[in-house]
Amino acid sequence: MPKPSEPITPSAITTRLAATDMAVTADQAASLAIYLETLSSWNRRINLVGHVAWTEILDDLVADSLHLAAFLASSEVAGLLGSAGGEPVALDFGAGAGLPGIPLRILWPRGDYVLIEVRAKRAVFLAEALARLSLPRTTVFSGRAEEAPGRLLTPDRPGLVLGLSRAFLPWPRFLAFAATHLGDLGRPVAVLCMTGDRPGDDPGAIGGAGWALCAESAYAVLGKTRYLSLFVPKNASRALPLKMS
Repeated sequence: MPKPSEPITPSAITTRLAATDMAVTADQAASLAIYLETLSSWNRRINLVGHVAWTEILDDLVADSLHLAAFLASSEVAGLLGSAGGEPVALDFGAGAGLPGIPLRILWPRGDYVLIEVRAKRAVFLAEALARLSLPRTTVFSGRAEEAPGRLLTPDRPGLVLGLSRAFLPWPRFLAFAATHLGDLGRPVAVLCMTGDRPGDDPGAIGGAGWALCAESAYAVLGKTRYLSLFVPKNASRALPLKMS
C-alpha cells in the first residue's frame, strides 16, 4: 500500500531546501507552501507540470526560482536593472504554472512583474494563486505574448524592461522574439533566459540576434547544470562581458 504524500508545510519546505544549501525565511516558506498547495490541487485537474509530488516540484522546478532570485539580487545584476532609473518591469513570457515567476516573486519582490499566459485555464490558475498569496505588484496578462508589451508598457514610464523566458521559446528564438517585440518600446531592455545549455558557448547566435551577454550564472539542480543568462542590446552602453559563477 503506497505511503501518503508528505504534508506540505513551511517547516518541511525549509528542511528540504536546507538539505541543498538553500535558505528561505519563515514567511517565504509559508508562501511557498500556499503556492505548492494551489499548484498541486490544480495539477490534479489540468496538467500544469509533469511532477505529481510537491517534493519533486520543489526539488526540480522551484529550485530554479531560488537560484534566479539570488542572481537578480546580486550587486552586478541589480545595478544593471536599476541603471535606467525607476524600478524594473519584468515580463514573464509563457508563465504556465507560475514557474519561475511566483516562487521568484516570493523571494524577489522588486519592481513590477507580469505573468503572461495565452492559455485561459492556466491564466485562471495564475490569478487564483496570486489572489491567495497577495504578492505585491504582480499581475497576470491573459493573452498572446506578441500583444503583451504594447498593451502593458508605455515609453514615458521609467525603468528597464526585463523579458524573461524559462520554457517559452528556445533561447535563440526568444532573443529574436525580444528584438522584435521589446526592441521598439523606446525604453531600456534586458532579456533573461533559463536554459539547460550555455548560450555563452554560441556568441555568434547571440550577436546575430542583436544582443550581448552581460551576465551569466551556472548552478546545479538534481545533479544537472543549468544556466541563467542576461542579455542587453549590443549597442547598450552597459553591454560589457561579466562572468559570474
